Amino acid sequence: MVRRYSAVFGSSEKAFEKAGVFNGFIEVDTKLYIDPHLLEGSSAPEMKQASKEFKRYFSEVIKILRQAPNKSGALWRQAVQKLTFREISQLSLGYSSSSVKGSAIGPKLARSITLTAHEIIMAGINDPEIFEIIGLLEDGIGADRISDMTAKVILEYLLEYSQRIVTQLKLSQREYSYRGKSYKLPFDKTTTRHVILLPADILRKLPVAHDWSDIDVVCAHNDVLRREVNQLIGRTWRKATTKVSKSDLRDVVLARPQVLIDLVTQYKAKQGKPYDFSVDPAGEITWHSVTHDYADKFPLDLSRYKRITANQIFPLVQELCDRFKQLIENNGLNELLYNDSRKLKNERAAQLIFFGVADAYCQANNVDINRESNAGRGPVDFKISYGYNARVTVEIKYSSNPHLLDGYAEQLKTYNKAEKTSHSIFLVIQTGMHKKKLESLDNLCKDAKSKGEQIPEVIIVDGRRYSSASKLRRK
Repeated sequence: MVRRYSAVFGSSEKAFEKAGVFNGFIEVDTKLYIDPHLLEGSSAPEMKQASKEFKRYFSEVIKILRQAPNKSGALWRQAVQKLTFREISQLSLGYSSSSVKGSAIGPKLARSITLTAHEIIMAGINDPEIFEIIGLLEDGIGADRISDMTAKVILEYLLEYSQRIVTQLKLSQREYSYRGKSYKLPFDKTTTRHVILLPADILRKLPVAHDWSDIDVVCAHNDVLRREVNQLIGRTWRKATTKVSKSDLRDVVLARPQVLIDLVTQYKAKQGKPYDFSVDPAGEITWHSVTHDYADKFPLDLSRYKRITANQIFPLVQELCDRFKQLIENNGLNELLYNDSRKLKNERAAQLIFFGVADAYCQANNVDINRESNAGRGPVDFKISYGYNARVTVEIKYSSNPHLLDGYAEQLKTYNKAEKTSHSIFLVIQTGMHKKKLESLDNLCKDAKSKGEQIPEVIIVDGRRYSSASKLRRK
């Protein structure tokens, strides 16, 4: 069962929204990130101080590196230590590998960051913001690590914020100690873990430094340099960050301090906008409430599965897939696959919708089984299991996915290595015509079957949008 903070801690979704608190999930990571660029503009007073602490912390690192006589002395080691960050398990954000834990920056990566930061500082850049954009130049630093790094630096203020919200909303809580100080934090008895609450207005789908709009590569007062940089990395930072490797970009900017100065200047001037939870353009939040509403509106009787057995696992998942197909094709749930601009959301959105549908119907019928979503790095595979060997995996792909056929071939290989009691379903959501690709998938199935191989069951779901009149006829 997937649970939102508000329900777990004895409040309501409206109360969380009114207080401006991110209402995440206990069991599933949300692919949103703390953007250090948003701290100062947050409506939460604690974040104003957090922004100052962030700048103070990295200004201190810069000071240490400016004074470090060599790359092996005590000051250098101190800088590396300050750029080493342990993961924070109380945040349900980002690309965790197996659970709701964050991404740490270990000593090896910290040493690499220290070297890059030192080169930047030696080029004459002393702004603490260089550590916000370090992910543009350093391999291994993505949005998740920038977010976790920020959280670790401002953790004291996040704890203060959480304690204030606990009191304000009268949430269930338990004492939590950090650096000799005690805080009242929300506490989940089921998982026996504390949760750190976050202001919704410091979260983004990607931090500013990883989501450049069309910002010109400046060098506005140096035509020769501007032309040179344009040839190397394109006319915009956005193009540079999507088409040029980090190592190449790093070489370009470190060799041309004016370009680096321009990068920092433009970053500091750029306005960041928090994630719009009311629209939820990436489909990270609404899947939960909408799928539960659909389960109420279109009930499914699963009473025969209440005393579940290993032999019933596969028929149960097949029935959940059939209901998902019906809701998408005939009852309008396909609208959740698209954003307000009528553009298809990321494949992860579809995976979460299926997860929500399956979870909602199991919860509504009190079907007690182990269902999980691999909601960390990679695809959100849905798994239902009973005991050690009886398990069913549902892998969900868009027909537009360029790796659709490779994905099926890989699942076919895995499926044939699995225990006999395991089953697999390859659920394809048709998002365009893609006739040839779907025919090729069918041929793969027939070829494998003719060789006597076990084949995953393939289910095609029509997720395309139709005109209103056509939609009414389809219903």
